[in-house]
Amino acid sequence: MTSLSSTITCPVCGHQKTETMPTDACQYFYDCEGCKTVLKPKPGDCCVFCSYGDVPCPPMQAARQGGGQASCCISEKPERVEASMDWVGKRAEAGAIRLNKWPARR
Repeated sequence: MTSLSSTITCPVCGHQKTETMPTDACQYFYDCEGCKTVLKPKPGDCCVFCSYGDVPCPPMQAARQGGGQASCCISEKPERVEASMDWVGKRAEAGAIRLNKWPARR
C-alpha cells in the first residue's frame, strides 16, 4: 500500500516535519522551517522526499512494489508547474515550492 506521508529531516539542522506528499507531481524544493535552508534532491533522486524523507515518493513506492521504473524517473523532462494553494499553503504563493508534473503512466 502506498503511503502519502513522509517525515522530512533537514540535513543541516536536524529539524523534522511530517508532510503529505503530492500524488501527481515531484517536489524539487523544500524550505526547512528550522534553519530556512532550501532543500533540493540529492543527485540521482527525483524529489526531496526520496532524498530527505523517511518514506519515498508515491511513484518510487509503486516502482519498488511492482519492480518497474518510477514514472517520475523516466528520461523525459517533466513539465514545470506551480504548486496549488490547496496543499502547500502560502509557501506556493511565495514561489518557495516548485513542482513538476509526472508524465502519464503508460
